[in-house]
Amino acid sequence: MHLRDRILDLIFATSSKSTFNSADQSCSEPIDVPAAVGQTIQALKKEAAITDEGVNYEWIRNSDAYTRLQSVLYPCLASFDLYTLETIDDKKAFWINLYNLLTIDAVLHFSVQQSVTEGWLGIIRFFRKAAYVVGGLRFSLEDIEHGILRGNRGLMYFPGKQFSSNDARYPHVMQNLDARVHFALNCASRSCPPIAFYAPDRLDAQLDLAAANFIDVETQLDKSGVVLHISRIFKWYRSDFGGTFSVLEWIQRYLPENDIRRQLIDHFEEKTMTIVKKYDWHLNGL
Repeated sequence: MHLRDRILDLIFATSSKSTFNSADQSCSEPIDVPAAVGQTIQALKKEAAITDEGVNYEWIRNSDAYTRLQSVLYPCLASFDLYTLETIDDKKAFWINLYNLLTIDAVLHFSVQQSVTEGWLGIIRFFRKAAYVVGGLRFSLEDIEHGILRGNRGLMYFPGKQFSSNDARYPHVMQNLDARVHFALNCASRSCPPIAFYAPDRLDAQLDLAAANFIDVETQLDKSGVVLHISRIFKWYRSDFGGTFSVLEWIQRYLPENDIRRQLIDHFEEKTMTIVKKYDWHLNGL
């Protein structure tokens, strides 16, 4: 076990053995696991339990889709061969979809009422505690985001890589960071991007759309007309976007053509004034 994980488990009173499913479970029927993860999200969106405005967690708790997740998908995830994910887009789509499904599952498992920040060190413990066994290995929300999708960059508030080079999970790290994943991962909070189903064969276009929608909604022009209010995601993960000026380039690239906010960046370039907004951690429940 990575020394860093031992320290974090001690600090935050979490367990590296705790998971929602079990490695001992047996997959009872042959299923396409990545497809089944996506189909679960699609089924919940079809029933309007997942919308762009939020998630109806209590409806999901009693749904057929959630029952199937626990009875069928749990054991098949545990034995899923991650090496069958052949392309970069196969891997990226699978981990994004699984992250969003695990987030929903975690809210239900932990009976979150108001916010994932509830309880002692809640915001940190939530993302460390919520985990599935996938291919015989434990992956928490933290592992998926910072270890897999962010190219093993680790946590913004604790130094060190998420996985050591001899960790069994290390071979599954996405070596080339695609910062657009920040606009696809939902953290069960109001300031998070909405949940969508991501398909490998159209992933690039979907991530561009997710980036454009999030940046358009979350970037507001100040009443002064010369200051932009931007998402805190751009502060937390500034390095993922290439630095402060590159953040402005990202925002400009995805804003609509001829938009006044885009013109402001054109005019002031790196001198464009920005204010980082407070992140709303209230539960995104409907």
